[in-house]
Amino acid sequence: MGKNLAMTAFELFGMQIKANPKYGSEKKGQPTTFYAVLAHEPVLLNCELTHVDVVLSPDPNVFRHSDPLAGLADGGVFVLQSDQSPDETWKSLPAHTRTQIRERDIKLFVLDAFAIAREEASDVEMRFRMQGAAFLGAFFRASSLIAREGSSEAKVFEGVRRQFQKKFGHKGETVVEDNLRVIRRGYDQVQAVFPTPVEGEEEPGTVPHIPSLLDVPTAEPGLGNPGRYWEQVCAVCATGQDGIADPFAAISVMPAATGAVRDMSGVRLEVPHFIAEKCTGCGQCWVQCPDSAIPGLVNSVEDLISTAIDVSSNGVAFDRLRPVTKHWARETHKLLARDPKLAVPAAFETGYRNVADKMGWDDVRRAETDREFAVIRERLAAFPLARTKPFFDAGEAKEKTGGGLLSITVNPEACKGCNLCVAVCPDGALETVKQDEPTLARLRRNW
Repeated sequence: MGKNLAMTAFELFGMQIKANPKYGSEKKGQPTTFYAVLAHEPVLLNCELTHVDVVLSPDPNVFRHSDPLAGLADGGVFVLQSDQSPDETWKSLPAHTRTQIRERDIKLFVLDAFAIAREEASDVEMRFRMQGAAFLGAFFRASSLIAREGSSEAKVFEGVRRQFQKKFGHKGETVVEDNLRVIRRGYDQVQAVFPTPVEGEEEPGTVPHIPSLLDVPTAEPGLGNPGRYWEQVCAVCATGQDGIADPFAAISVMPAATGAVRDMSGVRLEVPHFIAEKCTGCGQCWVQCPDSAIPGLVNSVEDLISTAIDVSSNGVAFDRLRPVTKHWARETHKLLARDPKLAVPAAFETGYRNVADKMGWDDVRRAETDREFAVIRERLAAFPLARTKPFFDAGEAKEKTGGGLLSITVNPEACKGCNLCVAVCPDGALETVKQDEPTLARLRRNW
């Protein structure tokens, strides 16, 4: 996107240009910053830019993990990837971001470049390139470059055609036309966001909590201390700040294993969703996941019920339900073994009812236990579990009650949204869904 933009400005307007990515490796799946300087005089600057007039962000989650307004000139232009309407996008921004945009008169625009790329790209790998092409069109529409250069829409697109013909002409006219169509859609479909008052503007801030892997009270003090690394580096970045000086970077050192706490939730657009009733337990998803983000786990029915009670406690003793846990688990397991087509949530429900009906409780005791069961039922229903031949039937064949239920949980911090697991699943038990706040909350809860 950045190189094409710079070359187009050079060929159309005869501008001096300098374009380069942020120093460092550009790993696939990781966010990358690209800088471009366009001027009519020689560009003497040769460094990362800290003051700019236009920011293009194909990352819809950019406000979660950084401060993309830092360095943007007052009255500057910001184009954000979003599949929401302008009003919805505005309301979804953090309160302090909305305040900055209003006070600094920043011109905010939104574009669903990913949808354009998905509709126009012939393969998955081309989506990211096509997304950049859509943002190229949005840049010419949202920025003041065309007006400042005294040009017109027709002249710009004619120049873009010449540039893309030169770059992609050897691949055929279809490739050129595909890119031009995407650029045109980006130009036509970018929308301005108009700041409006939002109810509950003064929303409370959040404080990042140290991950358990870095919370080591017995660690030796000094540069190898993971807690110090969290306080001086990770927590600063997690709140969207740009630290003035990083003592660890200054001497090229950091504590061991800190890469284990990287969080990809702010980078991806989509995540896999597990459909338990379709799963056959083939194991392809966790075997082929390049990030080890899907550890298949098999648990007994009793372990699942006990864990659901433990994580739901939060001050509630569940002293009515706990005494019948083993009976409930045994009955549920029996139902699953008897009927391979029985849905797991239905088995938990029926298993409890069968046990409760046999206990001879009075009405008060039954009502109290039913209330506790309702809480656990919701917890279990929200955690997809699959009854599969390799892990349930095979276990039963070896030993009575030896079968377990398979859970496919996605690590919300490790998954980068490549969707390879969806592609390799032969049974359609994984599907791609858009990542939004409820989806992310569900991933974190289940993980």
